[in-house]
Amino acid sequence: MYKKHIKNYSLVLLGTVAYCLGINLFIVPANLYNGVMGIAQLLRTFFIQSLKLNIPASADLSGIIFFILNIPIMIIAYKDISRSFFVKTIVAVVVQTILLSAIPIPSEAIVSDITAASVTGAILCGFGTGIT
Repeated sequence: MYKKHIKNYSLVLLGTVAYCLGINLFIVPANLYNGVMGIAQLLRTFFIQSLKLNIPASADLSGIIFFILNIPIMIIAYKDISRSFFVKTIVAVVVQTILLSAIPIPSEAIVSDITAASVTGAILCGFGTGIT
């Protein structure tokens, strides 16, 4: 039973890392938006531009907004699915929040072609989400 938990949480962490790399290295530099994270990115942009927030270049506010937007999903996981799923959701969202804020976003896109960037980012995000 213990080995099964280690395997499950290792997969959650691996998937979360892949997702965050896809977002911060390919999706964000290409100025693309993606799902709940896309909503967090739009809100981040609004807060920084409209409220003139001075956020350090090394930090990204979208990870924190992403966490807040996921609170209803965590509540549904706890109430309607299972305690185990709820705990894994908490782990994934907390790790995503940390990584999305900590992984530096390149000032220039790694892949200059927007189609290649979106496909590469989508593959990493889809891989990560699927594993998680």
